[in-house]
Amino acid sequence: MAMREDDRLKGPFSHLKLSSWDPLRSATREVCPKCKSSRKVYCYDCFQFLPNIDPTSIPRISLPVPVDIIKHSQEVQGKSTATHAVMLAPDNVSIHTYPSLPPFSDPNKCLLVFPREGALSVSEWVRQNGTETAGGGMDWRQVERVVFIDSTWIQTRKILKDVDHLPCVVLTNEETHFWRPQTKTTSHLATIEAIYYFFRETCQPPEAYKGEYDNLLYFYAYQYNVVHEAMDKRARDVEL
Repeated sequence: MAMREDDRLKGPFSHLKLSSWDPLRSATREVCPKCKSSRKVYCYDCFQFLPNIDPTSIPRISLPVPVDIIKHSQEVQGKSTATHAVMLAPDNVSIHTYPSLPPFSDPNKCLLVFPREGALSVSEWVRQNGTETAGGGMDWRQVERVVFIDSTWIQTRKILKDVDHLPCVVLTNEETHFWRPQTKTTSHLATIEAIYYFFRETCQPPEAYKGEYDNLLYFYAYQYNVVHEAMDKRARDVEL
């Protein structure tokens, strides 16, 4: 499912190895068979593709460790990028609506990805905790699950109290490309961006990364492209 040249984004995602957006471009709004809500491509409440979408036309990603996303109950599901991860890596990603939490059978092996004060970078944590492979990447046998928080920054504070005992890593030198206005700095990533950059950073040295996680941004890059196409069109119309 290689991407067509005319689909290629000239912006921040142009270097990614993404599958074709043809299924997304041709999708029409339809009723979800399960909840009867009007959706496009997939239902973000039922986590299933709509009948007019062939699931085999959408990339499916295998992650090396289970991913748990803790979502605040007041977070609007339709605006959350966490659902992208569930639809693209359904065998590895679970969403828990707070106060429900993932099972932390061994907290020392459950890694929280969050920009908390004092958190180590991914590479620093790998080196300090003996989870480094001979090539410098992550030894996944030492990690039981990876946890992300999906909520507004105000809502996050309460969730953090219940996962404060987990070892924490922070993503460094990455900027968000979220298309909605943000109140935080560009270093505060959307959930799917955080998941993507985390797994990319576990591939060390950097040249060892071959794009195997790029399709985590399949829906995200497409939405970015659609938004910016519309913005460019409005700008051209104004000029005329």
